[in-house]
Amino acid sequence: MACTCSKSSYPVSPHNTIHQPCPLAILISVSFTYILKCIFYFEAVKREYFHPVRVNFFFAPWVVCMFLAISVPPLLAPEDLHPARWCAFMGPYFFLELKIYGQWLSCGKRSLCKVANPSSHLSVVANFVGAILASKVGWKEASKFLWAVGFAHYLVVFVTLHQRLPTSEPLAKELHPVSSMFIAAPSPASIAWETIYGDFYGLSRTYVSAFSQGSGFQ
Repeated sequence: MACTCSKSSYPVSPHNTIHQPCPLAILISVSFTYILKCIFYFEAVKREYFHPVRVNFFFAPWVVCMFLAISVPPLLAPEDLHPARWCAFMGPYFFLELKIYGQWLSCGKRSLCKVANPSSHLSVVANFVGAILASKVGWKEASKFLWAVGFAHYLVVFVTLHQRLPTSEPLAKELHPVSSMFIAAPSPASIAWETIYGDFYGLSRTYVSAFSQGSGFQ
């Protein structure tokens, strides 16, 4: 990521491998802890899956894995990334996304107008990060498709939240910090655009402005 033109003004060396093990160790420890929770407290995990806010955090591990795959220093991976990495990380994400999207479209108890909240942007971010990784492995068409899906997904979530429908469940006071996720999408969207088309300062700036303005209306 230090090699992208959007980061060219920062004094970050692409050969720096000191900080790479830290997030990897955190990811492994958190994943191991959650696996133990799934084994010994499965009912609690099941309640999290049916919670309108906590279910969106199931996307987080796959987003972190994709970010780690993108940020591997050239010293450790001098060649292009293998497409198997994209398949390994996007496979579980696609399954979870289709499952949740299917519930949104079924017009049941978990339709989008009832469960939409700012944490829904986590799945939007996953689309854009998946587009970055797809571009890194050389699958340009897949990256364009994911970017388009992410942009359409963002518009749907934004319009639903902006309408403030009476059917939507209000957030508890302790969950109000998730509103900060309104600003999570522009950065990966812009980096994805730059990795796909090679130009960060063109049309992507327009989308950043649109994302930021739209978030400001919330």
